[in-house]
Amino acid sequence: LPGDYAYRVDAGDLWGAMFHVHTSGPAAVDGVYLQYEMTYERITSANANSFKYTSPYFFDVTGCWENSASEYDVPGGGAAGSEHVLPRQYTMPRNGTAVFAGGHLHAGGVDLSLTRDGTGEDYCTAVPEYTPGGHPAHPRLGYLDDIDACPIHSRVNAGERFTLRSTYDNQYPVAKAMGIMLMHVYEP
Repeated sequence: LPGDYAYRVDAGDLWGAMFHVHTSGPAAVDGVYLQYEMTYERITSANANSFKYTSPYFFDVTGCWENSASEYDVPGGGAAGSEHVLPRQYTMPRNGTAVFAGGHLHAGGVDLSLTRDGTGEDYCTAVPEYTPGGHPAHPRLGYLDDIDACPIHSRVNAGERFTLRSTYDNQYPVAKAMGIMLMHVYEP
């Protein structure tokens, strides 16, 4: 996380991961592997007060894995340029400072936005990048290649409401669309 913010992991914590891999081209690929890098720093007496530990908040337009595995269908059939928007409101449980947010969409996604309801402030808008060439199901946009993350440094208050909006191109149907965002909040 940016600056001196970090996600604390204790020695006895167990880690699990779920990887959601998408192709970025029309041809099937064999021998795919996943490589990722993490920075891990042990807490010692010398650095024990150097970090500001964050709490992760998982926002999901379907309601956080409630019978859906975070997936929903975009109907399609709209005019060129039409959009399908699925919103979900969340209430912050504690005071803190939001320091980072990142989102996840599928091919056909236009953007994923988190708005502060009280002020209408655009808190984070994650916009995908597409590789040209035309996706079979989304010829206008192409293959999803990347999505923006949002470095933030903004106060959040217990009881404050935010709305997550997942926006997809509605010209073509999208089976198993997603709209999820993870936000890290420092809660001293």
